[in-house]
Amino acid sequence: MLILKVQKKAHMTLSFFAAVQATARVFHTKIGVDFDERNVDVEDVIHVHVSIPLPLGILFRENAGGCSVVRLLEGENASLVQGKERVQVGDQLIAINGKDCLGCTFNDLKKLVSQLPSKRKVKLFLIRYDGPVFPNFGIDFSKSSSDGFEVDFDSNSSLSKGDRFRTYTIRTANTMNEEGRKENAGDNLLPILKNDENPTSTPPSNDSASLYTHFPRRAEIPTEAC
Repeated sequence: MLILKVQKKAHMTLSFFAAVQATARVFHTKIGVDFDERNVDVEDVIHVHVSIPLPLGILFRENAGGCSVVRLLEGENASLVQGKERVQVGDQLIAINGKDCLGCTFNDLKKLVSQLPSKRKVKLFLIRYDGPVFPNFGIDFSKSSSDGFEVDFDSNSSLSKGDRFRTYTIRTANTMNEEGRKENAGDNLLPILKNDENPTSTPPSNDSASLYTHFPRRAEIPTEAC
């Protein structure tokens, strides 16, 4: 019995994380950023609880985490809810009337809604991404000296000298280092900064790896009119 409970908890954790990734992916798509999903955390979402009478007036789209809101039908019940606890485009559905909707398909959702009592409000539990922007970018590295790496930027890159960065992607065709090993993706090329003004230590001035790009912790986007 204990084993079954542990397995169920593990399944719920993985399913919920997939839902978090799904709503984060929608958020990044809306602001035009290629999403690096390796950094998202379950704490990057807010929980939304709302009660709406049928018909809901919500269009859902199936994704890897279940179903997310793609549109609120104008004049229908979901669009008439006011305040913070209202459904928004990009919200990921977690449960309806306490019934788990993690990983559900569109057909599963349609069947569940069709069985709901028509004269009672439906309780929706959704999650909404409220975390930082995690862009996915790649940089070409080649070994230049014992002091660091050369970094090549394309003409459209927002990176510039004097900035610092952390690696997330290293392409397999790159030059090996002096010991014949390739640097691992995710390695810090610099000491971790406590904050923007006070680094834990200062990299040498001749270290060509002393680059870093700053990304906003949050991005405000306009609410879509549906």
